This record gives sequence, structure tokens and C-alpha cells, in this order.
Amino acid sequence: MGKGIKDLDNESYSLPSKMWIYLNKELQYRRDMEKANNIKKEGRIEEFEKLQKEIEDKYKNLNVQRLRFLDQYIFRSMANLIVFFEHLVKYPELRDVFETDVKELFGYITELDKKTYTKEQENSDGKVEKVPYFTIYCQENGYNNIIRRFMLSLLYWDIYNDPNNFRLGLMRDIQYVIFQYMSTIASREFGGDIGGADHIINDDIGRAVSWTTLFGSRYSKSDQAKDDKIQKPKRPILF
Repeated sequence: MGKGIKDLDNESYSLPSKMWIYLNKELQYRRDMEKANNIKKEGRIEEFEKLQKEIEDKYKNLNVQRLRFLDQYIFRSMANLIVFFEHLVKYPELRDVFETDVKELFGYITELDKKTYTKEQENSDGKVEKVPYFTIYCQENGYNNIIRRFMLSLLYWDIYNDPNNFRLGLMRDIQYVIFQYMSTIASREFGGDIGGADHIINDDIGRAVSWTTLFGSRYSKSDQAKDDKIQKPKRPILF
């Protein structure tokens, strides 16, 4: 999603316009405040106070919009996905019903109609030609797999200024789930093998778990983790 979404027709994903409006407003607010703070640093106090008042009036409903955005789009979407996939685990008969849709959801069904999903782009010779949208997206972003895009953006943070970030704990949890499933696969594939291939695989993957656990402890043992544990969630996980 993102840049170029308007070039796709109604059969594709479409993100709510209110979502884009809010995110752009949140970004613009921070840029306006940065401008105001720079004026303050220069000692232009009267100009700063006037601009600060204008900014406060312009964005006075931003906190309400932020809560509405999180409630309607982010937390609800996460709950929907988890409940949906847990139902596929609990009721195997549903798995076949949605298997193709799940593959499409995560980007494993990717062939687009080259006549329908196209966008004009200038080639190396300077000529404008119609190129499949999917090809352009991969060129601009370097990847197309949905889960990879999700993970890369989820696990990104400023590690130099925030070395004990909670995402270290996320990496540990993700790696442990991978370890569990890979152990099952290895046991099924190589169980009883004379060379003990399943044990070798488990040991190799186990090292990754050990490393992520080691680094994950930087968060779990930090003061930030202690503060996080005593906070009451605004949206408790009750599903």
C-alpha cells in the first residue's frame, strides 16, 4: 500500500482516506512544533508564543483523532487477524476454505493482469512505457512479501539511541515460535535418522533462540520493562 495506491482499481486493497488524513496531520503537527521550537531556541519568544497558540488551535482535536485511529484501525485489525488465524487452527475444516485467500493475503499469489494494473514509467531510454504495477512496487521497495514488509517495519527502531527497546523481546518471541515449528518439521523429516540430523537442526536453530534470548534480556531486565509492567493497558487483550 502507500504511494501509487490510487493507480489500482477497486478490486485491490484500499485504505480509508481518514487514516491517511490523520497520519498526515500527525506528521504535520510535529513538523510545525519543530519549527516553533527552533524559533524559541533563537530567542524569538513573542513569535514562538504566537505560533504555538496557532498550532494548539489548529490541532486541538488531534488527541481524540489519535485514539479513534488506534481503536478503529490498528488494535481492531490485530484482534481480527489473531482470532481469524486461531479459528483456522482450532477448526481445520475452515483451513481449506481460506487457504488460497491466506496465500494471497501474505503475497504468495502475485501475478497481476498486466493490462489492468499498469502505471506509466520512464525507461532507461527516456521513453514512457506502461509497466505492471507489481514490477514498479518491487523496484521502489526492494521486496514484495507481505510478512517480510511487516517484520522489517515492525522491528525497525533507533538502536543507537534506544539499545534496550522492547522489540528485542519481540525478536526473542518470534524466534522461539520459529524454533518450535522447525523442531517439529526436523523431527518429522529426519526422526530416527542415524546421523541425528534432526538434533543437528535443533541445535543450529537453538543457537538463534539463545542469541535472541540473550539480547531480549536487555529489555526484560531494563527499567523500561519494569515501568511497562506496572502500566494499565487502555485496550486490554480480552479476546
